[in-house]
Amino acid sequence: MKFTKIKWCTTLAVACVSSYSQIANATAIEQGYDQLSSHEEIKSKLSNINHNARQAFEYGPLIKNGHNGGLIDIDIPLSSVSSDTVNQDVCGYGTNPSLRDALTCTIETGGRGNTDASKIGQSTYGRDILAARIGNPHGAKVMIITQQHGNEPAATEAALTVLEKWAKRRWVGHRHPLKNLDMLFIVRANPDGGEPTEACNAPLPFAAPNLNNCAFSRMNVDPSAGGGFLANTEAGFSGVVGQGYNLNRYHYVDLDNAIRPVENQAMVSAALAFDPAYVVDLHGDVNKSDCELDFSTIVPGAVNGVLPSIECIGGGAVEDEIRRDFSVFADADDGTVLDTKIRAFGGKLLNRMESAAEGTVGRFAQVQSGSGTVNDAAASIAYKKIGALSSGWETNNFSLAARLDIVSFVNGVPKPDLNTAAVNFDFIDAQIGLNTKALKKALRLMSKFERKPAAALNDSAFCDFPLPSGSIGTFPTALFGPGGTDVPVMVPMDPAIGVPLSISGLCPQDGV
Repeated sequence: MKFTKIKWCTTLAVACVSSYSQIANATAIEQGYDQLSSHEEIKSKLSNINHNARQAFEYGPLIKNGHNGGLIDIDIPLSSVSSDTVNQDVCGYGTNPSLRDALTCTIETGGRGNTDASKIGQSTYGRDILAARIGNPHGAKVMIITQQHGNEPAATEAALTVLEKWAKRRWVGHRHPLKNLDMLFIVRANPDGGEPTEACNAPLPFAAPNLNNCAFSRMNVDPSAGGGFLANTEAGFSGVVGQGYNLNRYHYVDLDNAIRPVENQAMVSAALAFDPAYVVDLHGDVNKSDCELDFSTIVPGAVNGVLPSIECIGGGAVEDEIRRDFSVFADADDGTVLDTKIRAFGGKLLNRMESAAEGTVGRFAQVQSGSGTVNDAAASIAYKKIGALSSGWETNNFSLAARLDIVSFVNGVPKPDLNTAAVNFDFIDAQIGLNTKALKKALRLMSKFERKPAAALNDSAFCDFPLPSGSIGTFPTALFGPGGTDVPVMVPMDPAIGVPLSISGLCPQDGV
């Protein structure tokens, strides 16, 4: 394996940023790309689905801008939004702004982020965020989000598969989601970071690095993100300085915090206008293990002084331990009926997915490293603020080796962002299939919830599934130097050893 290093500095910050391109077998990568859809191909596929549809089907840009054929109208008074949790005074007392203007009003005067309301519905580089709507317009509303992390592509392909198959159906029974649900699919919420080709090489306004590798960027592509590093960066920043925002941390549906990425402005405004009863947020996780950890084997700061490593009880190679293929996440129970329904949904979906996954299934836990922090605007949590049954899942999209697209430097010392990894083309096909099964099962489960609401009130199944114990990864010495490791190691998930930890889906007895 050969690595090419490209280095530049932004004019906004003291941070220099290095991009590492993994140069692998060109044919293998080309074949891998062929499994995935470019932005233009998504548009073409949605057009073909519409052409062959036997069901009512709409597609186009997510947000209506003029006569662009957008699906969701956000040029409505903010006061018409049904949720009473939304900050009606976001633009100043008594102004009653439009929903469109309210999204940019969350950003303070002169603050960083998109303040051009006309751009809502597009990515940083002007790609439309695409969407499709199918089902019964009088049914319960469902909003499905795919690939807000650009390097998690399997769910986008799965959504296109489900749309194609269901749109062709001539007849559906009364139990089918097409009869009971009004489904809005946001297909690739991060168009720039998720573009699986070398087409996303738009020039940056500040510097001109080679952006051919912005395909599969976890963040959106926004060189103004953060503005500085540590003390110089913006309050509450989540992402990689000079590269982009972590879209999964800016779903402030109550409009009480700055919604800086333009892609989040589109998702949040769509949710407020569409008013879904369900939100499903689809991700692709790194490898997890369910083994019991041997805390006597902890090596603090084993990886570049950043992360500890640990072994499983009983020994054996890490790669031989149980791999978790499918994880559902849901918020910890606060005693509300909505939380009970969310947990019941998660438990029922896990039960239905047990036989579909090659590895294990379970609830979701996540280590946050680098500049990323977890807040109450994570997509899996935020939409319950507007009364939606909000859930989602993670499936493995990645190889064991971390691919560090962007490394931030402080005083010449690299600070790797460990939230980025290489898409594993070897099993991406299987992951697309797993996501397709999960999406069908999840929507059928929602349809059942709508027909038999009482079935949603038993959440006992959710607590039967354990949380994963550790995250498996390889941190190659070619990128990390002597502090790296070229063999898989397990990073523990336990607050007792000081690892930054966020766990969602805990049962009450777990001591939330």
